[in-house]
Amino acid sequence: MFVYLSIIKIKNMEKLNVEQSKEFRKKVVESLVANKKYRAGQAMFNVLYETHPTLANSIRGTEADPFHNNKHISNFLNQTTEVQAIYEVWGDIIRG
Repeated sequence: MFVYLSIIKIKNMEKLNVEQSKEFRKKVVESLVANKKYRAGQAMFNVLYETHPTLANSIRGTEADPFHNNKHISNFLNQTTEVQAIYEVWGDIIRG
């Protein structure tokens, strides 16, 4: 029930657009460089919390929260980022 309610809440949140996503990715990279022990999911959640705390809190503890598990990064991007921004900003990683 908690996950279901969280997903409904996420759908009502405004997602990151292309420009916001570019800035977000830049800050994630900076965070990973500054904190060598961080995993990508930790850096992504922490930066989202610093820049968009309401959006971060809406995914906290759901299958879209990558803080404890990098396997949730794709869900994280789907729930927090507009589709166009995913492809423009994160496409190089998605395509490998």
